[in-house]
Amino acid sequence: MHKKKRRLLPFVPTADRVRRLEQMASAATALTSSKMEFSNELTYVPSMAPISANQAKLEEGGMQVLSKEDKETIELCRSMLKRGECPPLLVVFDSHEGFTVQADAYIKDLTFLTEYAGDVDYLKNRVMERKSRTSSV
Repeated sequence: MHKKKRRLLPFVPTADRVRRLEQMASAATALTSSKMEFSNELTYVPSMAPISANQAKLEEGGMQVLSKEDKETIELCRSMLKRGECPPLLVVFDSHEGFTVQADAYIKDLTFLTEYAGDVDYLKNRVMERKSRTSSV
């Protein structure tokens, strides 16, 4: 007996262009109202971690290696995003939690939706920043 190999699936963009624009507008509204800027790449701010610190070999316990098929899935999703095809997600405001993300259509298990892109920093800096914010509240 063989163990079935599990693979990442590419997201399926919403076919309805109007609905897709509503999904994209929900993300744009959240970014704008939070005074954030969209980036589809990692960014290295001088006061944070340098590019040289972002190395897989420095990860405690190592990194999981993606299969060829999973890498292809991620590249397919990246190319779809460049064409304006996005996962079926809505960014909605919740008065208790702030902005949250919810599915706008059925999404199969193991579907690749997004990857982290944004400022790169050390975890210890984020933990210290969070502690200082919660202690001042």
